[in-house]
Amino acid sequence: MNERLSYLFQRLYTGNISPEEKEELYVLMQDPGNALEIKDLIQQTYSEPVKDVLPEQRSKDILQAILQTTPIEVPVVHSLPRRNWWRVAVAATIVLALAAWLLADRINQSANSPATKQIADIAPGKEGAVLTLADGTEVLLDTIRNGVVATQAGATATVVNGALQYEGMGEETLYNTMRTPKGRQYQLTLPDGSKVWLNAASSISYPVTFSERERRVKVTGEAYFEVMPRQKHPFVVNINDRAQVDVLGTAFNVNAYENEKGITTTLVEGAVRVRNTGSASEILSPGQQAAIGQNIFISDANIESVTAWTNGSFYFNQVRLEEIMRQIERWYDVEVVYEKGIPEVQLFGSVKRNLSLEGIIRGLKDMGVNLRLEPGRKLIVTAQ
Repeated sequence: MNERLSYLFQRLYTGNISPEEKEELYVLMQDPGNALEIKDLIQQTYSEPVKDVLPEQRSKDILQAILQTTPIEVPVVHSLPRRNWWRVAVAATIVLALAAWLLADRINQSANSPATKQIADIAPGKEGAVLTLADGTEVLLDTIRNGVVATQAGATATVVNGALQYEGMGEETLYNTMRTPKGRQYQLTLPDGSKVWLNAASSISYPVTFSERERRVKVTGEAYFEVMPRQKHPFVVNINDRAQVDVLGTAFNVNAYENEKGITTTLVEGAVRVRNTGSASEILSPGQQAAIGQNIFISDANIESVTAWTNGSFYFNQVRLEEIMRQIERWYDVEVVYEKGIPEVQLFGSVKRNLSLEGIIRGLKDMGVNLRLEPGRKLIVTAQ
């Protein structure tokens, strides 16, 4: 017996189910392997054969509404015993919905039936982040458009038009960390006025007031910087404790995701010196990119491609498919699965990041890449 299914059914029946639990139950309902148990749960509650509850077409209509998670109006069902009328008043929609699923499952035996396989589209990522204050308090920034978030030792963190900024001079060195989950990005103005754009699945740690000697931050994932020039106060970026960028005043991008090939720093304007954990260091000129590992390799960069995410786009310039799919994983919070290995494909073009996942799937199909979405937020790359 699936104890979790039974538990969620009872929670739904009594009206105590949370939105997250309801979503979990919908997923279990779509598994044909649970059909008999769902039928038993309904019959235990109502002592009425499932097949007598609704006509076939009405079952399909209600099933469609369930899978789209839209409200439905359910007519009074006169065939139920009178002693159960009060329970029907509380849970009619739920019971009829579950019964409808069983009927539709019996009618549509094919494993590929649209009625049992329909999967909701996935929205694109959006602005949002989690801010961890010096005392460990976490603040969800997703829904804060304007307002004071915290005051720490004299320094005030405020959200202005959906971006975080700091004002005032702190009396001691306290550190904050901003973290973006998958499917989120955020903009931050540091205490010195430097701006940082944080891509999905990334983080930045920084003091609420910089020292008089240097301005030092630490990043993971991907971030784009526009640094305020201050010759006597160098700006230093620690990258995953594996590399470092020394800056005087410039614009540059850092990509240091753990599942990418390595750390890259791309200079848009100004000048930076990049260092690895050894003794190697190189100075970049605008338009150059440094790949930082045991050695440092300098190459010309496609700035439009590297910074496209800050302008709301995916930009493909002779990019291999697996690199693109890693970007999609982070932005749409999905798991990419290759059905028969990774196709040897390089793509050209661009796609807007504000498209739903279905829009991305259609766009990539036009480029010759076949994808399908499966339950559990799995995006399957099929054979060409």
